[in-house]
Amino acid sequence: MACGGSSPAAPTNTNVAGSYDLTITASSTCSANLPSETRVLKYVANVSQIGASIQVGLVGPVLWNSVSVNGTVSGQKITFLDFSFSEGTSGGGIALNATGTVDLAADGSIAGTFGGKYQTPSGATCIAGSHQIQMVKK
Repeated sequence: MACGGSSPAAPTNTNVAGSYDLTITASSTCSANLPSETRVLKYVANVSQIGASIQVGLVGPVLWNSVSVNGTVSGQKITFLDFSFSEGTSGGGIALNATGTVDLAADGSIAGTFGGKYQTPSGATCIAGSHQIQMVKK
């Protein structure tokens, strides 16, 4: 207990529920490995939240019609232990298997980097620690 007889307050988890425009950009180190049409992916992301747990539902050119990934909010950060999905695009499809922590900005946007494997159906692959994610609240 602190000197005043009370315990320090736990960090407040930011409410991130809502609809976002989500952009995933492959690491710049992947330019030589990935076709240009597969390096930037755009979706609508619908985020639901219960306490510190969030679920991000991706809507867009995604195989199986929808994809959900889970994360945890702690203060002004979101951690994704498994941000993985496969999707179909005009370029033939992308698979992403990554983890990362992203930051919440004062304007409600979310941005950060992921580390992991980015792969096209043709077999072009890039493993990097600097794939970018950005979510802008609608």
